[in-house]
Amino acid sequence: MDTEWSKIRSEFPALSRFCYLNTAGSGVVSQRVAAAGARNFSDYTQFGGVPSPQWNEQIEKIRANVGRFLGVTPEEIAFVPSTSWGMNLIALMLKQSSKRKVVMSDLEFPSTSLPFLNAGFDVVFVESKNGAAKVEKYAEAADSATLAVVASVTQYLTGWRNDAKELAKVARKNEAYLVLNLNQVAGSFKVNLREADADFACFTGVKWLCAGEVMGVLYVRRQLLDAFTPPVFGWRSVQEPYDMDNRNIVPVDSCRRFELGNIPLPCVFALDEAIKFYEEVGAKRVEDRTLYLSKKLAESLIEAGYSVVTPYEEAKHRSGIIYFEVEDAKEVVERLGRMGVIVSYRRGGVRASIHYYNNEEDIERFIDSLRMVKAVPKRKK
Repeated sequence: MDTEWSKIRSEFPALSRFCYLNTAGSGVVSQRVAAAGARNFSDYTQFGGVPSPQWNEQIEKIRANVGRFLGVTPEEIAFVPSTSWGMNLIALMLKQSSKRKVVMSDLEFPSTSLPFLNAGFDVVFVESKNGAAKVEKYAEAADSATLAVVASVTQYLTGWRNDAKELAKVARKNEAYLVLNLNQVAGSFKVNLREADADFACFTGVKWLCAGEVMGVLYVRRQLLDAFTPPVFGWRSVQEPYDMDNRNIVPVDSCRRFELGNIPLPCVFALDEAIKFYEEVGAKRVEDRTLYLSKKLAESLIEAGYSVVTPYEEAKHRSGIIYFEVEDAKEVVERLGRMGVIVSYRRGGVRASIHYYNNEEDIERFIDSLRMVKAVPKRKK
């Protein structure tokens, strides 16, 4: 088994250079994924835009692959520039509703919260406790005036992971929509939006799918497409974009209506290859290894005397993210970086994130490096 994981690890050259514990910030790209994106640039050098019809056909096959990856249909998938772009589209659609209240955790990343605040919603931030954004707290905050429950399945800071199906129950009880940010879960744990009963979702492949700075993905439940007027529109938003009818504003009957112009092909091809790579490794194997390594990381930090904020004890709420506190955390992260140990500074603490391509040696090197930079556990106030 160790030999097999070592073989997988060898696909990621950066891992031989760094002790890389920062996948929650940006995953390491494999040689395969990089090659998939580069092939399109190579084609352009040889053929110009001649293969465009074939590339368009490829995009539709990739759309179907992304839909299958998420447990939904191709018609419910759009390629968008980023998660922030996707969340803004969702917020602008929901702004057409009469309700104004939106419920989300105070742990949310700004790409989730800011679009709704900017759109003028009454955002109720559910208070987290000890690093946990528990479903029960969403339930307490939601009521009949709630338009949407908005949540990251896995929280970016502490790694707390919720069951999306339980969040859906809160939304349905209050006749509200469920909006999911999948950034910190896609590529780490299996996602099925149909089973989750989600109405909207978005993510990008830059993190746990290890696809690089590629396209974002937007999901809109098919039944909701005609419930809202598209808040943005472009030449590719129609059924037959190549008719180039400059008066036609009838949107195509699919999520493709949100793809305003040309799609960066290398990014989509890289995303597709990243999904294939993840599925070849196996969703269950990725999940099991992530849970094993993150628990080992948390326990190693505690054994070394550090205060772990992440509630890691229950596997159902654990992810690959472990957040802990040290004195002068920003300086500690910078010192570690100069040693080739890559983690993130977040909200006054250190966020380490471990993926299936990491190993026990990475954890040992990290703990040793913390000692070498004289990282001091955070003093209790």
